[in-house]
Amino acid sequence: MRYTRGAALTSLALLAHASAPALAQGPDFRFSGFGTVGVVQVDQPGIEFRQTGQTSGAGESLSFKPDSRLGVQLDGSFNPTFSATLQVLAKHSGEGDDQPRVEWAFAKAKLGHGFTLRAGRIGAPFFAVSDFREVGYANTWLRTPSDVYGQIFLRTFDGADLLYAGDVAGVPVTAQLIAGNTTAAFTRTDIDFKNQVGVNLTAEVADGVTLRLGQINGKLTVQSATMRQLAAVLRTTPFGSVGDQIECTDRKASFGGVGVSVERGNWVGSAEYTERKTACYVPDTSGWHVMAGYRFGAFTPYAVVSELRLTNSNVVNNIPRNVNATLTTLALTVDGLLDGVATRQATQAVGVRWDAYRNIAVKAQYERVDTKGGYGLFGNVGGPRPTDPVQVLSLAVDFIF
Repeated sequence: MRYTRGAALTSLALLAHASAPALAQGPDFRFSGFGTVGVVQVDQPGIEFRQTGQTSGAGESLSFKPDSRLGVQLDGSFNPTFSATLQVLAKHSGEGDDQPRVEWAFAKAKLGHGFTLRAGRIGAPFFAVSDFREVGYANTWLRTPSDVYGQIFLRTFDGADLLYAGDVAGVPVTAQLIAGNTTAAFTRTDIDFKNQVGVNLTAEVADGVTLRLGQINGKLTVQSATMRQLAAVLRTTPFGSVGDQIECTDRKASFGGVGVSVERGNWVGSAEYTERKTACYVPDTSGWHVMAGYRFGAFTPYAVVSELRLTNSNVVNNIPRNVNATLTTLALTVDGLLDGVATRQATQAVGVRWDAYRNIAVKAQYERVDTKGGYGLFGNVGGPRPTDPVQVLSLAVDFIF
């Protein structure tokens, strides 16, 4: 959920699609940045809270890894038509390090009549707050709900998009068509999402009420030698169809969602529903969240409920057990693979945002996560499956400059 008072400043300083000023003389450059210093702790041993794709996170000891980040951005306007944006972000990554990486790097051309063309590395519009999900200050909550945003860890694509902003039948509308490719590391495994084609639409249907819907289709490849070896071995048996179902090389995949955000007086709220679908062992999932908050001066308490569901495992493991040792081993190996990606959980969260100083917000959030008999989105570091809901406590300081 975007935060109104922070959003006005953030959009001017950070968001790449903000309009560049018409220049009478030479290029104009603007430098800005954002960051979060956050700590997280869970109450059960053997598991870690992680942002999706990260290699490690927070256990029973406090950790800065999941939420802490620092981003800097340079926007250049060369004339009334052409501009460019470069954003570099440092956070704990799927490569297991905290090295700065280029998050955005694109050129932009205004085409007139409300149309804009961008090319380069661009933020991918998978979610309602995709453009500013890393800018903690621009959001009421401490972090985006994992049950929804944890389905897709990709944040950018390399390619081009066409933007439109204008009124349609008196309704302010923005539209985005995208085409491109993404490669990123998920816990040290490269994931390719190629041949992406998608659309993202938003409309302000009433004062303070915005609807959003989006859909992106592409081809998914998981660069896992273990997965490919297992599929190859299965194809040498009478159960080759199981290997075909597991194989995740150049397979169809899609992600879509619909959402609404509300900002009326002191009330803020949002709701979002999303679906992930693939044609391989990565399961189909759906996620939803509902958030509501109320501003009391500098303080905004809020509550979030959300859920991540597994809708289809995409693999029918019909390999018999107890026939011979080889088939039993293969059956159990397939079970283990599917169990490792079968993430489902439900979360209730409460938190408070305190606008302590200009451009600085302090947040605290408590979450109670039911992992539905598995590990959910928590990292398994050798502990038992949680039998009780996992309690997650987070503190963060967000800032922009």
